[in-house]
Amino acid sequence: MKHVWLDVDPGHDDATAIMLAVNCPNIQLVGVSTTHGNASSTYTALNAARCLFAFGSSSDQVHVYPGADQPLLLEAKHDPEIHGVDGLGGVEGLPTLDDPRVLAFFEEDPDGNRIRALDGMSRNIRKIWAKGSGQKVTVVSSGPMTNIALFVSVYSDLVEAVEEIVFMGGGVGVGNRSAVAEYNILCDRESP
Repeated sequence: MKHVWLDVDPGHDDATAIMLAVNCPNIQLVGVSTTHGNASSTYTALNAARCLFAFGSSSDQVHVYPGADQPLLLEAKHDPEIHGVDGLGGVEGLPTLDDPRVLAFFEEDPDGNRIRALDGMSRNIRKIWAKGSGQKVTVVSSGPMTNIALFVSVYSDLVEAVEEIVFMGGGVGVGNRSAVAEYNILCDRESP
């Protein structure tokens, strides 16, 4: 069983990653953090929760942790031409953004504030690592790597608890947003 943490900006491609992680029998989805990218971080967090619910996950099994609102140094870019304003433009059949079943995927602190990505990642990865058998977590990033860069900087002591970081980004030859730029790198080129 592979322990996986998803860091996503849903988006259609990220919705597919969530679907696969939820339904793969060899993966234990540890948690989902979200970032700016295909849409604002508000939408990407809600989209991740909507996808988890739609693809059969339970809010008792996995939580969504909202992450970076903007890149490390630049202003946030979004891609409404491709993904719509909300990141999943045109997708039908998902629960609404304010559906209580969607909101249940967010873990809250005692004051009712949503626990953010860095806290959720560090706590859950530390818990897997602390089980004593040397279990590590694979981090899969299919959006800008802002959360990953912050995690590695702030929680450098937990890097050894990460088996690998798998990133969807970059390109060979022509980029998908300009002659040379791939979107996930373009959104935060300082983070990878």
